Amino acid sequence: MPLRYTRYLLLLISASTFAQQNVMFDGESKPYQAERPKIHDLIHTELRLKPIWQKQELEGEATLTLKPHFYDQNSIDLDAKGFEIKSIKKTNGDSLKYQYDGLKIHVFLDKIYSRKDTFKLKIIYTAKPNNLPVGGSAAISSDKGLYFIFEDQKPLQFWTQGETQANSNWFPTLDAPNQKHSQDVFLTTDNQYVTLSNGLLIEQKTNADGTRTDHWQQKLPHAPYLTMIAGGVFSVIKEKGPRELELSYYVEPKYAPNAKAIFGRTAEMMRFFEQKLGVPYAWDKYAQMAVREFVSGAMENTSATIHGDFVQKDVHELIDKDDDKTIAHELFHHWFGDLVTCESWSNLPLNEGFANYSEYLWLEHKYGKAEADLHHQEELEGYLGESREKNVELIRYHYDDREDMFDAHSYNKGGRVLHSLRKYVGDAAFFEALKQYLTINRFKTTEISDLKKAFENVVGEDLNWFFNQWYLSKGHPVLAVSEKYENGQLQIEITQTQDLNQSPVFRLPLKIGVWFDNQKITFDAILDQEKQVFTYPISAKPSLVIVDEETQLLGEISHQKTLDSYLFQYKNATNILSKITALDSMNANFGYDLKCKTAMQNALEDSFWAIRQKGVNYFKNNDQADENIEKRITSLAQFDKHQAVRTAAISVLPTLQSNTSYASIFRKSLADTSYNVRAAALAEIVSSADKTMIDSLLSNLKSSPSGAIQLVLADYFANFYEGANFDWFAEKVKTQKPEVLYEFLQLFGKYLLKSNKDFEQKGLVILEKFVKNHPQSIVRFGAFQALIPFTENKKTLKMLLQVIENEKDPTLKGIYGQIKENLGD
Repeated sequence: MPLRYTRYLLLLISASTFAQQNVMFDGESKPYQAERPKIHDLIHTELRLKPIWQKQELEGEATLTLKPHFYDQNSIDLDAKGFEIKSIKKTNGDSLKYQYDGLKIHVFLDKIYSRKDTFKLKIIYTAKPNNLPVGGSAAISSDKGLYFIFEDQKPLQFWTQGETQANSNWFPTLDAPNQKHSQDVFLTTDNQYVTLSNGLLIEQKTNADGTRTDHWQQKLPHAPYLTMIAGGVFSVIKEKGPRELELSYYVEPKYAPNAKAIFGRTAEMMRFFEQKLGVPYAWDKYAQMAVREFVSGAMENTSATIHGDFVQKDVHELIDKDDDKTIAHELFHHWFGDLVTCESWSNLPLNEGFANYSEYLWLEHKYGKAEADLHHQEELEGYLGESREKNVELIRYHYDDREDMFDAHSYNKGGRVLHSLRKYVGDAAFFEALKQYLTINRFKTTEISDLKKAFENVVGEDLNWFFNQWYLSKGHPVLAVSEKYENGQLQIEITQTQDLNQSPVFRLPLKIGVWFDNQKITFDAILDQEKQVFTYPISAKPSLVIVDEETQLLGEISHQKTLDSYLFQYKNATNILSKITALDSMNANFGYDLKCKTAMQNALEDSFWAIRQKGVNYFKNNDQADENIEKRITSLAQFDKHQAVRTAAISVLPTLQSNTSYASIFRKSLADTSYNVRAAALAEIVSSADKTMIDSLLSNLKSSPSGAIQLVLADYFANFYEGANFDWFAEKVKTQKPEVLYEFLQLFGKYLLKSNKDFEQKGLVILEKFVKNHPQSIVRFGAFQALIPFTENKKTLKMLLQVIENEKDPTLKGIYGQIKENLGD
């Protein structure tokens, strides 16, 4: 699952805000988290289920087929949280005695069973997940397990989210990742609703009471946390994948025309992953569903992935940002996580690291290495940001809460480590080892040693050094590089400056690129000491030295260079990240040098969009932009093929030292194919034009589905108050996606500060609902910030203090704790 968008990436609050709440800690001071003992094996689960919408409950009948794992047993403990247990029987109808504490059912079996015996239990129950205390993490904001959506203006839906151990909130099971079971699900709903579960839809039966029972069957075993059910008002669009496999896309009806545009690369992804891994997709179908208020970014339930509703986009939103990385991430889990599953949450990077790396693989295949490298750099920066506040091993056997594993270490670092491994062993060996790992461990559970063995079997080399330093040790290398050329010898000194009390001295196979005398040589180097000097005989002083020429290192490199070296690097480096580093370094250290200006002007013509974008942004509020540069940025604003460059250029044009009016360009850009470009143009219009002219434009824009445009409008309405816009805010706040709501709610609060008392009170009621009830912590925090200016009202202050007291998200609790001191408590 990503942040999952990757799940932790749904927290859009700035990293610096969260970073203040975290502290460095020693993982070994945390309790040891072992694989859960396998006392029994779960073989098969049959569920007969009926959602009770009004109560947000689930009536269930579960028949579990089990066996003792090795030792004889006369009782069993089942995970079942918050149930009303009605009966527990053998399949012949005989009742069994049991004890239930609200979390586990201890069942007394009718006899002693050996590992050669199987037995069945039939449990009739009502699941009441709303009665459970709310938990969760940055990646998974709630762990109720079962959710119902039926508020105003939202389509009726129910869906589940099982990871990590929340499926036992709606069916009794052995809720651990080291169990594997097949399943039959009989799901009864009103006949008007569409349903989804794992496996194939075997039968649909219409019942006399107007309901319908759908029978979903999955014959192949998977972990209990990957079991899912969902249903509600959806349109289902189907197409074929490899070997005529059914691919289906469940979306809200208004997005049905866009379903193939949203998910339509899935078949190509599946074929590509099968080819790279040499292992066919194992499951009976592949469905993807978008749901409202999902508590994670997305979830790789076997054969039935659930996405948050952020994936539902129209054609203009898809121009600005598709969700292929998330779609690839969840699909790749069907090999790494579903087919082969980590045996414990301590080994979560065996699931999430691979899913993270699939994003790189897909971008590399579909859009080229430059696009993949750019994304991987963003992933690296996400990990580095977390690492400054959290120093833990990648494979963690010591933690307080299993939800702590869902972080930028397991995701971002896990993916980057695999990239380093690929670079070390080579593509052929890398993918052959993955094939062996998947084949040997098919439908089994694994720990990190199993991955190591697969690679050692292929490459014929002891790889303890690699796995120990990257998976079982903390931190990453921080390299300080200096160079000196004397008497025909180039000396490169590299020092590992990371805290060696926390992290090891890393062994780092790297490539060093050296340009001199109109030629380039690449040297292979192995760093394995705290300080090393590498000496190379070359015939002239080098124009450029790049340590880690392939930019594959998971770490940080400090290497100060001259302006001429950076200019040479931008012109001659073939790796896109080296070119971007050169531009960033020039801008930071030599920003007003004419040579830097010339390089940035050249960047405006680069073939890669991110380079052009950097060139454009360099000239913002920069008096070095001459007439030719202005003409070029004007052209980019209108005609560049990438929306990010057009968006940047529109924002830069008004800052140029020119008397030119760009009003006509901005007006024309309101019809751009990209909503981001439209929003940028609208922002410039509302900041400069007269109010009468602006109001004439807004009647068409108020109904825009674009979150970016609505944020511009919300900011404008908040600054230029009109009471008539209250209804617009009240309406739009119901339909915004979580990634927009954080900022939108704060602009709503700003608007309310200028409102009359009637509108203010109505608005505060809306904000209170969000701060108390929204499943996404980022949205709750946005509403909280919007309410702070109203704390002179004792009722509002009391409510916020209660919110602080009741908040369960650990990061948000830390932030609230600091804010509380300033609320007068």
